[in-house]
Amino acid sequence: MLIIFDLDGTLYDRAGQVPDNYTEQDLQQLKPFPGVKEFLQSFSGTKILVTKETDPGLQDKKINALGIRPYFHSIYICHTDEEKKKSFQEIQQQFPGEELVVVGDRIDLEVKFGKELGLKTVWMRQGKHRDRRPQEYWEVPDYEISEFSELAEVLPSPP
Repeated sequence: MLIIFDLDGTLYDRAGQVPDNYTEQDLQQLKPFPGVKEFLQSFSGTKILVTKETDPGLQDKKINALGIRPYFHSIYICHTDEEKKKSFQEIQQQFPGEELVVVGDRIDLEVKFGKELGLKTVWMRQGKHRDRRPQEYWEVPDYEISEFSELAEVLPSPP
């Protein structure tokens, strides 16, 4: 099994930890959601991080501050939503026959892109997007969780 993770709002509380006028000190104080590092350490499948950035170098700084870089097979840092979706497609092509699961906090991005590609999706209902409602079929996740510790419970069992 391979899991594609989003970063902001999925692995840590972006809205609660990074103000719009953030400083380097703010970034150094980042902490992942409870259970994130334990899951990343113990999950034996492939883990890939696909994130989008607006400020050059910002996502790398966050990943380093969170201390999660070593847990990922690959990290994709995209600049547009379309590039993020293309990254999902590339991953799907690189791992044919592998069961892929997308975990993200945005039903209008990660969940939608995953569903459009026929992947299993998990909506991490945290942060500023937690109260969003699906506007179309493609935004309805396969699973919803409100705490990262629930992820292992909803992952499909290996065959």
